[in-house]
Amino acid sequence: MDTQSADLHETTTTETNSTDSQQPNYQPLERLIAIPRVCNLTDRLLINLPFIRAYTDILTNFGIPEEAFLEFIDELNIIQAGHTALKYMQKAGQAIHFADHIDPTKITALLGQCSDFTARLIHMAYIKGPFARRTAYLNRANRLLFHPKHLEVSIVSGKELRKILGLHPKFPLCASLCPRWTVPSKTDLVQGVRSRVRVPGRQLCQLIDYVYDLDLAAEAKRGWNQEKGKVRRDAAKVVRDWQVVSEVQHELWRGEAILLYEMAGQTADLKARKKLVKKAREMDKEVRHTEKITWLVVQNWQDSA
Repeated sequence: MDTQSADLHETTTTETNSTDSQQPNYQPLERLIAIPRVCNLTDRLLINLPFIRAYTDILTNFGIPEEAFLEFIDELNIIQAGHTALKYMQKAGQAIHFADHIDPTKITALLGQCSDFTARLIHMAYIKGPFARRTAYLNRANRLLFHPKHLEVSIVSGKELRKILGLHPKFPLCASLCPRWTVPSKTDLVQGVRSRVRVPGRQLCQLIDYVYDLDLAAEAKRGWNQEKGKVRRDAAKVVRDWQVVSEVQHELWRGEAILLYEMAGQTADLKARKKLVKKAREMDKEVRHTEKITWLVVQNWQDSA
């Protein structure tokens, strides 16, 4: 173990022991915090796509500021970007290993104790493979950041999310299309303009009675192309490409679906109208693709010790 690792381990142990007797009395969450992954562009299940960047104000009650939580999501996305299923979108010829490319100094500007938490979370030396890295990172996040606040973070499937929320197994996880959810032109979308109701906003609209509202951040982390080391930059580019392309493409499909519904409403011929409605439903892919994603969930945790 190098000096930095030894110092880090010592700091972690000392802090954990010193705070055992002075834990704040955090109030339990009344709802779930559920953050979706971006949707794949096909009906195929593609694991380890990045999670959207979002925050909920309830986390301030637990001393977790927005900057720290987004940093946690950004690092999780980079860590899991090495999965083989994502390689076709990156130039790297082998799975990404971060042991020699970690630079904790990039997050030293975070305020308060969460700065130290986040810096320690990305200390993943010698953990190989995206699944192992992801699992180790989440375990470390729980041990250092979430469990001390009686919270737990995990990744669940849509089926598991429904079960946690007590929903019917067939309950949709994305709201039906509303004609008012219009989208910008393709040119505007490419330039960064977004619909008033973005793709994750539509998913949240469906679940708003069961989960906390989310403040959606920009799709991609600012300064993603300034990561230290080519390996991290390659991983950050994979994450950024998915975060942007997925949202743009699904909004384009939504716009085409709305147009088809409008055409159906103006068509007198019943057979032609049914054909247009069917085509519109096929073009509206957000609902169908949402069924294939997993969710980053924060919920109450009880220490069994």
